[in-house]
Amino acid sequence: MKRKPSHFKPIGLLSAVIAMASPVQADDDSDLFGLSLASLLQIEVASLFLEDELYVGSSVSRVTEDQWQQQGAEKTFEAIEHIPGVYLSEHVNGMLLPTFRGYAAPNQYNSFLVLLDGMPLNSYSSGSPVYGAPNFALGNLQSIEVIRGPGSALYGADAFNGLVSLNSWSSDKDTSELRTEAGQNGYIQGTGRARHSINESVMLTSMVSYGEIDDLELKDPYTPAAGSPTIDDEVSGEYSNITTTHKLAINDFEAAFYYSEHDVEDSFGVGDGGGFFPNGHHTNGLAKMKALRLAYQQQLIGPWSLDATGYYIDNELLGAFGDNSVGQSPVSPSFRWDSKDHRRGINVVAKKPLADDNRQIVLGVNYDFMKVNHLSAAPEGTAPTVEGDSRELAGAMGQVEQRFLNSKLQFIAGGRFDHYSDFGNNFSPRLALNYHPVKNSALKFMYGEAFRAPAVNEQTDSAILKGGGDSLKPEEVKTYELIWMQAANQWRYSVNAYLSKVSDTIDIATTTEPGFFIEYFNLIDTESYGIELDASYQVKDWTLSGNIAYNQTKQTDISQSTPGQPTVVPNNNPAYPDVISNIEVAYQLDPTLTLAVNQLHQNGRQTPQSPIGNYVNQSLSSLSRTDFHLNFKPNHTPQDINLFLNIRDVFDQEDLKTSINIRENGTSTPGRRINIGFAVNF
Repeated sequence: MKRKPSHFKPIGLLSAVIAMASPVQADDDSDLFGLSLASLLQIEVASLFLEDELYVGSSVSRVTEDQWQQQGAEKTFEAIEHIPGVYLSEHVNGMLLPTFRGYAAPNQYNSFLVLLDGMPLNSYSSGSPVYGAPNFALGNLQSIEVIRGPGSALYGADAFNGLVSLNSWSSDKDTSELRTEAGQNGYIQGTGRARHSINESVMLTSMVSYGEIDDLELKDPYTPAAGSPTIDDEVSGEYSNITTTHKLAINDFEAAFYYSEHDVEDSFGVGDGGGFFPNGHHTNGLAKMKALRLAYQQQLIGPWSLDATGYYIDNELLGAFGDNSVGQSPVSPSFRWDSKDHRRGINVVAKKPLADDNRQIVLGVNYDFMKVNHLSAAPEGTAPTVEGDSRELAGAMGQVEQRFLNSKLQFIAGGRFDHYSDFGNNFSPRLALNYHPVKNSALKFMYGEAFRAPAVNEQTDSAILKGGGDSLKPEEVKTYELIWMQAANQWRYSVNAYLSKVSDTIDIATTTEPGFFIEYFNLIDTESYGIELDASYQVKDWTLSGNIAYNQTKQTDISQSTPGQPTVVPNNNPAYPDVISNIEVAYQLDPTLTLAVNQLHQNGRQTPQSPIGNYVNQSLSSLSRTDFHLNFKPNHTPQDINLFLNIRDVFDQEDLKTSINIRENGTSTPGRRINIGFAVNF
């Protein structure tokens, strides 16, 4: 594994970014108490137009930088942990995975799409967005938008059961900013960013973030074999991360470069996995992503506009699982995932906003080329199982929204047609009927379909695992939703009931093929239903918000079922809690002091305890975590300065989280952690 850079290098990079900027102070638009709730609910990802959540045809949420800082988020997906129904689980190589609406199992690492400024980060080798970019630093981002449920009608494959859109930081004025924090377990995090106008037509925006943790001391006791004594093991969770983004805007053109590197030492692995990985509790990993994006916007005839984006993305992952040295970090020889992918594409969208005809239209075409330069999932030193495999896809999409009765009634219809070079065609429709009986209210009936194409690792044979080959079909999902919403400047609430039906889930099971233990199949059909309640209220110096999500999931094993007699799969995605709730109370004592308390609760949790093919689920007690945030703005300072304190897990619960992998006790949390820091705008 690549060793961590010294602390002097990132500090030098931060200083270089700060030095680029003109010392012009930006508008202070970051105060949550100075913004109405309505202004925080403007969404773009659901329709490609910036519009109020009341009028979109998806279940969507938006999180701003100020919100995730107030919640003490450190990694990318921790920023969305407080969205209704989002569950975060540890995967492998330091990856933190968000899952939505009941889906949390070993095969769910690729069940969602991640966009970075509109570029798809999912790779062909794994189908996952986090194998090449597990932690794109939050300091490089301004907001995150999330679709809970299908998004393929607009975004194609991989927008299967959720979509996370990462929007990089930008500013309306020239500014330079520095934010840094430090805390227990060797935690440090620093970000420098700036916007500089060269002239009225040319603007340069740059940002760089660096962070690391030395040792979280995560407890990880396990039993190596039936009847053996328990080993008191520990995982350090050590990592370093550097992320940088540079954007050059010239009139209607923008060129952007992105780089992210995440180096993990001794993180959680897959567990013992039925003896396949005797030391699979420990894993090391190094992930890199670099991307180039070119964008152009042009006003066309009348109200129509054109957005064109081209991109090139390289990502690679080297992950090692020990297959000896039980109870220690992986050493040679180890079992390794070694992949390098690149993806290039172009996306062209024509848009017509609402006008006198009360009609909004989006039309788009895209081309994508994905290639796996090499992929090896085998013992160290084994030749790659995949070299040069590629996939081409071409797609066309459209969506029309028509409003009637003075905009009280909306009808939204859209769909996307995709042609894949390796498995054929797919069509994904979406429909929505929204009724607004009174001002700032909505009753929504929505239907959507999505799919996920098989990834190379699921199709190809490796050392112990037989791929599904050309016989694998895409996973498909159909989702029905009924939503009631009301909103005003100072309050809002919503109630969402949903039903999702997933067919042909790609998973692994034991095989009789000579030379292999397990094999990929279209194995499971899943039905998930639930209800999500979300509310916020802002009065004077107080902001109160909270949500609760209830979910139930059942599965059938389609590979072994006979007609009319489905076989119920016993694990039922056990890692996803039955109930997830979040409560936040924030209070601005005066213009200089802000306090916030966040309470996360999860109930009805199980974690898979036994090897593949013989699941036994261990029940875990409820998880409860309280986080505290304090922000202080000194008066009469030459710059805009914020001093802050974050305490995660105030009551030091040191709990266990359910695992999506075969870990008999789940994955432990670090308990109380205290971080302090400051931010300054020059």
